[in-house]
Amino acid sequence: MTRRELIQQLSANIPGLLSAATVATLLSGCVNNKQSKLAPTSNGASSFNSVQLSTLSALSDVIIPTTETPGAKDAQVPAFIETTVLHVFTTPERSKFIHGLSLLNTLCIDRYGDDFPKIPPGEQYQLAAELDEAAKKVQHKALALPKNAILDDKALKLALECFAVLKNLTIFGFCTSEVGATTFLQHKPIPGRFDGCVPLADIGTSWATS
Repeated sequence: MTRRELIQQLSANIPGLLSAATVATLLSGCVNNKQSKLAPTSNGASSFNSVQLSTLSALSDVIIPTTETPGAKDAQVPAFIETTVLHVFTTPERSKFIHGLSLLNTLCIDRYGDDFPKIPPGEQYQLAAELDEAAKKVQHKALALPKNAILDDKALKLALECFAVLKNLTIFGFCTSEVGATTFLQHKPIPGRFDGCVPLADIGTSWATS
C-alpha cells in the first residue's frame, strides 16, 4: 500500500471531522511539490495547552505502545500529530479536534478522578478500548451512545470523532516514519544501489526493459 492509498483509506474512516480540503492537503504531501506551504496557525483556542498535549501523547502511546519493538513515542508521532493539526487542519477542524481532546480527558476524570496521562496504564488501555469501540459505532452511524451525565450526546460524539482521528493519525504517522517503516513494515530503499559495471554472467541475460 502506498502512502497516498493509506491516507485515502484512513480518511474514509473519519469523515465526521476532516474536510475534503484537509484530506487533499495531506495527499499533496505524497508528491514532490516544493511550492506547497503549511497553513497558518491561529492563536487562542487553536493552540494546545499542556494537558491536551500530554493527553495526545499518552493516547498515541496506548494505541501503539513501546514493547519489544518501538512505539508511537519512539517514532515522534505526538509531534507529528501536533504539527498536522496546527498546520494542516482548517481552523474549524483544529478547534474541534483540540476541544475533543479536552472532552476525552473530561470522560477520564469523570470515571477515574484524574487526567488521562496520570491514571495507571491498565486503566488507560481499558478506557481507550471502550472509546475505540464506541467510535466505530459512531462512524457507522449506529449511534448507541452511552448515557453520560458529564457530556451530552453532541459532545460525546465529538469526543469519539476526535479519538478516531487521533487513532488514524497515530497509525499513519507511525507507519510513515523511519522507525515504523524500517522496524514494523518491510522497507526497500528506492532507488537502490547502483552498480555501473556488472558482468553479464552475473545477470544471466540482458533486461528486456532497458
